[in-house]
Amino acid sequence: MDQLDNIKWLVETKDHYARTRNLIQELRSIIQKSNRLASEETRIDRALDLMLWAHFHQKDRPDGQPYINHPLDVTLHLVNDFQLYEPEIIVAALLHDTVEDQAKSILIWDNQNVDEQEDHLETLALQIIQRYFGEKVSELVAMLTNPDFSTEAKQIAKTKEEEDKIKAKLYLEHFENIYKSNVWAFALKMADFSQNALHIDVVAEGPKKDWFRKKYGPVILMVIQKLQFLEDSSHPLFKSKEKIIEKFSAVYMKDYDGAI
Repeated sequence: MDQLDNIKWLVETKDHYARTRNLIQELRSIIQKSNRLASEETRIDRALDLMLWAHFHQKDRPDGQPYINHPLDVTLHLVNDFQLYEPEIIVAALLHDTVEDQAKSILIWDNQNVDEQEDHLETLALQIIQRYFGEKVSELVAMLTNPDFSTEAKQIAKTKEEEDKIKAKLYLEHFENIYKSNVWAFALKMADFSQNALHIDVVAEGPKKDWFRKKYGPVILMVIQKLQFLEDSSHPLFKSKEKIIEKFSAVYMKDYDGAI
């Protein structure tokens, strides 16, 4: 049994992955019911395989769920909440964290020698994604790959508090740049962000939760403001904007207001 087959077997048999199985089943059902997605089922299946390969051994999420549930949740959020059925964005959603978190795993998946290419892992990983999944998918994944905010902040900051403020500022600027430059990347970023920022209630009170509030709170306010003035009916989030504003406003009042 090769490594991918072993991963799939563990997902299918272990209790820890019960919700993972339900998410995969839901995604497959959506694909089969959509002519547009069904025609791209092979490419989506390959993306699912690469996602499982890359993230399976990654540390569980703060809520104790397997990390592989996160890309599935983001993908289903795009479909169920934003009503987006474009194959490229579905594939990119499954792969959106692979380059940022597991670039080395992508090279291994493609049978490349990692030791000789340590200095160019992200670039090479994006090239592999482009080769297998197309240029648009590669561009979306590249835009969802966060820069190294920590290193930049440490070079500027004199204290830990100042470092956190700089990182939060850089993250907000990154989010705003995506909004300005690519509407599809912004929709994908919003699905990813929603899965993180709308669920910090599962994180125990402490320094980590305080950091999430500092990082996500300003972005929630920015998103609400941007969507309130969104008038372009062709924007992928135009039909969902009122629902997003309502949900973000409620969560902000409950989990963020007064805490950042």
